[in-house]
Amino acid sequence: MREKRLFQRMELAADEFVLEAERGLPAGAGKKVKKSGWCVLASAAATICLVIGALALVRGGLRLGGGDHTSDDGTVNGAGHGEESSEFMSYAGPVLPLTLSEESEISATRDIAFVFPGENGEQLKVRDTYVVFNESREDITVTGYYPYAGNFWELRQVRPEVTVNGQAVETTIRTGEVGARTLDEGDEAGAQATGEVDAQVSGGDGGALDWKLEKWQDYQALLAGGHYLDAALTEAAGLDQPVAVYEFSDFQAPLGEYPAASQAVSFWKGQGERQVFTYGFHGYEWREEEGMCRYSYFVPGSYGADERKLLIVMGEDLENYTLTGYEDGGCEEGEELETVSCTVTRRESTLGEVISEVLPGYVLPNWEAFGEKPDGASAEAVAGLAEEVVKRDMSRYGDFLKLRPEDISMGELETLFSRAFSWKRVFYEEFAMTIPAGGSAVVQAVMCKWPSFDYSCGQSEDVGVRGYDMLTAAGSRLAITETRASLEQEDGIELVRQNFGFDLEAGVSSVILDPAKEHYYLEVRRKGE
Repeated sequence: MREKRLFQRMELAADEFVLEAERGLPAGAGKKVKKSGWCVLASAAATICLVIGALALVRGGLRLGGGDHTSDDGTVNGAGHGEESSEFMSYAGPVLPLTLSEESEISATRDIAFVFPGENGEQLKVRDTYVVFNESREDITVTGYYPYAGNFWELRQVRPEVTVNGQAVETTIRTGEVGARTLDEGDEAGAQATGEVDAQVSGGDGGALDWKLEKWQDYQALLAGGHYLDAALTEAAGLDQPVAVYEFSDFQAPLGEYPAASQAVSFWKGQGERQVFTYGFHGYEWREEEGMCRYSYFVPGSYGADERKLLIVMGEDLENYTLTGYEDGGCEEGEELETVSCTVTRRESTLGEVISEVLPGYVLPNWEAFGEKPDGASAEAVAGLAEEVVKRDMSRYGDFLKLRPEDISMGELETLFSRAFSWKRVFYEEFAMTIPAGGSAVVQAVMCKWPSFDYSCGQSEDVGVRGYDMLTAAGSRLAITETRASLEQEDGIELVRQNFGFDLEAGVSSVILDPAKEHYYLEVRRKGE
């Protein structure tokens, strides 16, 4: 279990490491450990991510499991190793069923096809088709929601295309909150596996949070009862807590002689409650016995450091502070520079307003790093969705003034943004459809699906095995009366484990599933791998 948790940490760290690299900072810059009384509390992501970055390159792998199911001719077929799917080091999440905003008289049949990659190695495609029936005497218009597992950075790869009666429909993305999160081993409390999880954090390893969507049962519990969808349809919290914003500008530094010149802001912790957030900063230190805090940043122009530098204070404001320049990000005593200076302006705002202000400048450049750059209206939509994701997740922390700095990554907004975008969650494509009286409509979602897999360095016998799975109900408000599953372009694969009942040697590549069974899984390997 510890090994699995390590790989999960590595997955999250990989995303944060890529973002740090995009900021142009060298590994470990400004992360020196003080030999004095200062205790440096900096993110360990840069260290772990050197390993993670390599692991992120091995994305791939397939798997399946076994069971008995009815084929087209009514016979029962069995395959695999029983009813338990494998537990992969990286779990991609199941294919989820179409649902509705509320219970309705309509019903549907479902036909899901797994279309495997050809010789050029493109990703698996899932074609999930529903024939929706209306047996009443009146037309029925409903709002449909097609759910899918993923994270913000993967959206362009995993977002499904939805059609109704063969015609593309306009959809709106709805974001659910992150899944239930567990605390580190050894902590007293754990998080609930529901869609209304309290925000529970742990500073045991610098405040890193685990995500609980590690197996299909977590998705099943998360979506049960429809509460998760209902929460996704509510407006994200405004984060209207008042803050004082200190903005730094007009920087001066001898960068020709000291290319890593830095500046630190130091102040007493104070007697009241205070939480500090930063944007554009790179280091945080504190001297507990003296109650002194120090935040530092690379002067813009050094190592591609950002121009925007904000210190955001919630609660008790700063009475005074000192600015000190240094030769580099270590901010060591004896390496002060008097020739580093800036202008500081103070204004009042709210935490939500600050996030809305800085988020577009953060997300759009990093979004470009994950694919083509959005432009025009699409850029505005990306920024708007990013804001909703961040505010929805940050609102779960509760009272920020009650948290330790390490619980929220020393208040570094960039890290909080990165986590919100990297956390696993369920997204929904929202669309409207009308089913005529006594008639039907065909709804189809087509998407690429990442596999679940074991890392090649994990010494696992299942390296090269790729896993895919699906849930038959998962809190869906659509009555699905029959589900058929099929394999297409399966000539290049071999079934390792599965509980669908496929039998490729006997030519059985299409089966009718048992509606009482919640979970079906498929684990495959490419022939010759």
